[in-house]
Amino acid sequence: MTKYTMCCICLFVCATAATKAGACEDADLALGEYLAAECTGCHQIKGQAQGMPRITGWPAIAMVGALRQYKSGFRDNRAMRSVAQSLNEEEMCAVAKYFEQVAKRGEKR
Repeated sequence: MTKYTMCCICLFVCATAATKAGACEDADLALGEYLAAECTGCHQIKGQAQGMPRITGWPAIAMVGALRQYKSGFRDNRAMRSVAQSLNEEEMCAVAKYFEQVAKRGEKR
């Protein structure tokens, strides 16, 4: 795959994420908190654990983009692909907005 092709794919993915993630402004935080319970089995609210990256404080647009990439297989991680495939767009937005807000509110779990 050429550099040009990779750049086009990345721009497409980012543009798609930016367009659709704008809808996350009205995301259901209660639903996001409920769904986050599955995420926090591996990803900790505070810091890193067992090599899993911290996901609190991520911009919702970035998390939705990453979830879409796992769902499509563009990012390769068996566990994350399974999780992402179980989520619809509304749920992706909800969980992404929840984790974005957790850091802003300084919540501890």
